[in-house]
Amino acid sequence: MVLPGLGPFRRWLRMQLLRRAIVLGLSALAALLLVEVGMRVFILPYYWRPLPPFGALTNESQRTWLERQKQELAGAPPTEIGAFDPVLGWAPRPGAQQGGGSTTIHARGWRGRRDYPLPVAPGVTRLAAFGDSYTFCTEVPDDAAWEGQLEALDPGLEVVNMGMGGYGTDQALLRAERELPGLGAELVLVGLLPENIGRNVTRYRPRWSPESYSPLVKPRFVLENGELVLVPLPFSDRASMVRAIESGDVLELLAEHEHWNDEPVSPLLAWSALARLFGARIAYHRRVVDPLWLERGEPFHLMLAILDRFREVARASGGRDAAVLIFPAKPDIELLLRGEPGYWTTLFPELERRGTPYLDLCAPLLEAARASSIEEIYGFTHLSRLGNAVVAQAILAWLRERG
Repeated sequence: MVLPGLGPFRRWLRMQLLRRAIVLGLSALAALLLVEVGMRVFILPYYWRPLPPFGALTNESQRTWLERQKQELAGAPPTEIGAFDPVLGWAPRPGAQQGGGSTTIHARGWRGRRDYPLPVAPGVTRLAAFGDSYTFCTEVPDDAAWEGQLEALDPGLEVVNMGMGGYGTDQALLRAERELPGLGAELVLVGLLPENIGRNVTRYRPRWSPESYSPLVKPRFVLENGELVLVPLPFSDRASMVRAIESGDVLELLAEHEHWNDEPVSPLLAWSALARLFGARIAYHRRVVDPLWLERGEPFHLMLAILDRFREVARASGGRDAAVLIFPAKPDIELLLRGEPGYWTTLFPELERRGTPYLDLCAPLLEAARASSIEEIYGFTHLSRLGNAVVAQAILAWLRERG
């Protein structure tokens, strides 16, 4: 039963509710627009990282790098230490120099001017070091690299520097497979930066590190039934790689087995500063190194398999073994200085279980940072001459302990 007189009241009530909903909706929209404008004006221009959705190129330095590649393809002289390599992604360019000759690539592809002829001279032990920029020793001249300082400490040692900036442990392994046969190395040293665990599961550098200097492409390994299987590059020459990066096709060509194929912002929301900033928070949280070591997922097991293969390759090439050198980056030492534990130490029990020799360089570098300062041990982002000296002394003491 409907009471008389309630019909108009209900219509009036509905109108009031509708008006209130409209006012609230318009107020929320106005507040959202105000936040959006504020983000665009005061935050977005000063945000220090590339924002998703990520394209093939994510910052100005990558665009500059691409233009330089196009110029060199057109005949301009090369300016960088590295050059495109269809197997490794990139490799040292034989004969290259930088820093007025302070950084030199030998005609055989290793760092430095020194020759390492065969056979190895009597009474000399030859070591071969593979790894990333901490093995290559970016930011210091040839003689300040820990390999060169190690040779100066002990004339009975030869240490061939086969490091290369930006490498994952997987690329270092592929280079070892290429270079070790006939090199005469008795021991292989595998330089490992904790951040390498993320590099090993990527194929296109801006996917793992959108703020990286260069849009580099690389191969990677995957594990199939516990065995390493190589996923090679789809490019046979630099020109095809440059075309793919410039067109954006590189993302699709390298999408298979790319661990970081996430898009936290839909292209439909790419106009929104708020959505992009929220997406950036998600994207960079996913790219934190610590969980990759602590969660023991695919990146962790892939790293172990790569290090196992290093030992096999070293022995197959006539060497005794491959030893792992753990290099802390500057933020890692800062972490230890604060008294926090190293997240990468989950690796150590696995190496011990396998009988893999290793040297944790965090301890001597931490001690040196406490004795002097972290600014003296590190340069801008890499070890200084003093930091490399600490590494050389620690390696020599470690080698002598093991005969």
